Amino acid sequence: MSSRKLLLFMLGVVACSMNTVAATNGGNQAFPLRWRYPEERFIDTAQFYKMYPKVTVIDARTRFEWETLRVKGSINIPVDEINTGFNMQFEQDLRKERQTDSKPIVFYCNGLTCPKSYEAARRAIRIGVTNVYTYDAGILAWVKAHPDLSLLYGQGPVDPADLISVVQFKAHVLPAKDFISRIRRPDCRCIVLDVRDLAQEDFTLFPMHDVHVTLDNKKLLDAEIEKAKDSNKALLAYDAVGKQVPWLQYYLVKHGLKDYYFMKNGENGYVATIK
Repeated sequence: MSSRKLLLFMLGVVACSMNTVAATNGGNQAFPLRWRYPEERFIDTAQFYKMYPKVTVIDARTRFEWETLRVKGSINIPVDEINTGFNMQFEQDLRKERQTDSKPIVFYCNGLTCPKSYEAARRAIRIGVTNVYTYDAGILAWVKAHPDLSLLYGQGPVDPADLISVVQFKAHVLPAKDFISRIRRPDCRCIVLDVRDLAQEDFTLFPMHDVHVTLDNKKLLDAEIEKAKDSNKALLAYDAVGKQVPWLQYYLVKHGLKDYYFMKNGENGYVATIK
């Protein structure tokens, strides 16, 4: 075989492989996690809306996220992204729910790259729950399409103007190096919050500076927010990978805090600066 023919053959193999991956992934690169869950049935926003009156809607995110913004009528059964085999609270809560409700279930979370709706559906299927669907477009897609069937802090319909935009969020995000240098400045007037979950907190990033506050501990969170306001200090917060702080922003805005910043990519951003 000539070099040219060999090259064309190899290009064909690569193209075929890419087509196979695309087919496995449902041919839709907007949902990069679907291919990992071949046993699940996915629905889009239009299908979810059609099914909505006849299904049980379960929010697989944290209670803090669910209390912030949710599908109207949904119940909250948080799921760990990884089932260790030791924490079976999700399965227990789901079984309890099924004792009084046999309707089809639709799981959702933050969408697209959030694995929680997928994991919830997978674990439901594995314990024998039938008629399960995964709505993986996520809560924001639902709210934008159906604000009348959504709740923001328990109130609805949701005014789309009250949703925090990407631009508004990015205005309060600092690159990890800038975030770190600001904390280490002798004249820094700031309160540093570590809002990682207990399972994520491997080590303290800023000894002698940060206060660990899980987002479900609203009493302590409220106290730190008021402290920042009363002392006229900036509130600097970080999580594990940058996915929790967008929901914290809603809470800070609700409480009237204006001087606050998040570390880009959270702990992962910090680690990248020391490699």
